Amino acid sequence: MLRLWCDMVWRRVATAASALTALTGLAFAAPASPGSPGGAVDLHVACPTLDVETRALLEARARADLVAETLPKGDLTIACAAALATLIWEPTGSAIRQRAVTLPADSAGAVDVLLAGVHDLLAEWARDTAPPDAGGLDAATPPDAAPVDAPPPPIADAAVPDASEPPPPPVSSSHAAVAAIAGVDAELWQGGIEDALGAHGGARLRLAESWHASLLAGPLFGLGDADGAHAWTLRGLARVDYVILPHLELGLGIDGRVVWASSARSAAQNNTTAGLLLGARLSAPLGPVALSLSPTVEGLARPVVVDVGGTEALRLPSLLAGLSLEAAYP
Repeated sequence: MLRLWCDMVWRRVATAASALTALTGLAFAAPASPGSPGGAVDLHVACPTLDVETRALLEARARADLVAETLPKGDLTIACAAALATLIWEPTGSAIRQRAVTLPADSAGAVDVLLAGVHDLLAEWARDTAPPDAGGLDAATPPDAAPVDAPPPPIADAAVPDASEPPPPPVSSSHAAVAAIAGVDAELWQGGIEDALGAHGGARLRLAESWHASLLAGPLFGLGDADGAHAWTLRGLARVDYVILPHLELGLGIDGRVVWASSARSAAQNNTTAGLLLGARLSAPLGPVALSLSPTVEGLARPVVVDVGGTEALRLPSLLAGLSLEAAYP
């Protein structure tokens, strides 16, 4: 476990160092042109399929490439959805250019594919908009060099996009994004009914790059019975999570619930309680769906004991342990 933790920390440090190197090259190698340098381009990266470090590296390298080119003011958007990405160039006073690329499975390969697509898109725009006898992004190519229209060399593990399929719609560059959540729950009770299983549903809102908020609700049913008594609970949960490492989050939430118990020998009883929840979330992407496992510990404001027909049907202790398996889309 210690070695795994060190590997994860080293990966974050190495990625940050790569991004810092790209930004340092941007500061010292960018030409101070009096025209319209690429620094006038507003870059928007919206790739939720990439992890935080890879997106930071992609943005740093893209800005370093843009500042070396002479471009008008405009917006360049890199939008990813699953294994496809759309590159959109919106220069001021000119027509919008767009192209789609297919992303490989590995993050490093995805960054190279996206940067190559950006260069090809801007080079095509420069050739189409340049006046006669004027050079574009590839003006420095000698006359006897290979034609600029020659296709780029194939990129390993990158599938050629199907031209018959429309490109995916651009993804908003805003930090806010909403995902639907569904999952199953397990809790450890006490008393006559010691275990419970249930389900929940809700929504998850991305507040910022590393912050998420969730609203969830669903029932849990006690397994078995206590001398013919059955019990179940309906709960609602508001939770905020912070990403501390790729695919690992820590969360804090507020839980409220109503508990019912009944048997054939007596009338139904109910009770209410609330508590503070601490949890972790381990996630793994599966295409457009993100699967996560979330162990939790909840401290109730007051424990709940329900007796039915003189029998303790269930007891919710002051500290309540639980486990959830969730799927979020997109």
